[in-house]
Amino acid sequence: MKLPDNFNFSQSSLQDYVQCHYRFYLRHLKRLAWPALQTDNALLLENHMLCGARFHRLVQQYFTGLPLERLNAAAAADPDSQIWQWWQDFLVFFLQEPQGRPSAELILLTRIDTQRLMAKFDLVLKHAKGVSIYDWKTNQRQFKITSLQKRLQTRVYLYTLASEYFSLVGEEKPAFEEMRMIYWQANFPDEPMILQYSESAYQADKAYLTHLIKEICSRDEDEFEKTNDLNQCRYCVYRSLCERGIEAGSYDAFEKETEGGGLDDFDIDMEHVMEFEI
Repeated sequence: MKLPDNFNFSQSSLQDYVQCHYRFYLRHLKRLAWPALQTDNALLLENHMLCGARFHRLVQQYFTGLPLERLNAAAAADPDSQIWQWWQDFLVFFLQEPQGRPSAELILLTRIDTQRLMAKFDLVLKHAKGVSIYDWKTNQRQFKITSLQKRLQTRVYLYTLASEYFSLVGEEKPAFEEMRMIYWQANFPDEPMILQYSESAYQADKAYLTHLIKEICSRDEDEFEKTNDLNQCRYCVYRSLCERGIEAGSYDAFEKETEGGGLDDFDIDMEHVMEFEI
């Protein structure tokens, strides 16, 4: 199948493909909007998404150099009180991390054969011991390190960083073992999940991502099948279109039942998130 000329693969699109080929087709190729609820409590879900997005915005502003006192005031004034606690915990955590050159909201593109693969990082920090990727999460349920190792986000981000970042900054690439990805969960601030990279992991990621992208590009439109795992349908907005139910899945069980996912796994247009008054 010929992909759109401006199509970029991403961790989100590849995760959709792994979970359900047809969901990938509808969301990323047909770009079909479908008026269905993700969970049975749309207001709670939207509130959590927007709260997480405002926290990401606050951290982004921190790395652009805005005065700390103004950011503290913005966090304290947020309508959701948990933002203040997340913000204080973030400051405690990050002040203990290595000092270096930060690049917040960095977007990198790499090529796999003729296709583009995109990664958008919350933060990339170049420091004396190497380079670290940071990803801020506001999930209510704690990740397991084993699920993070298999997560498409982990594999895409580390692979893309290793492939492109150092040519971008004009520096010699350090050893793969000097690259790592850190998931920091605001609700579990003292337990960051640290994944160290290696050359063998890079080669495995390259082979796996190349296989996935080649497989997608080789399919005809009628070969994007629906998943056989009906649990994937419970929180899919296309479930009624696919005649796999009309009721949304439980909000309370969402993070537990969504493999490798969580309430942060939604695309949010940051340009439409409420700006902080600072």
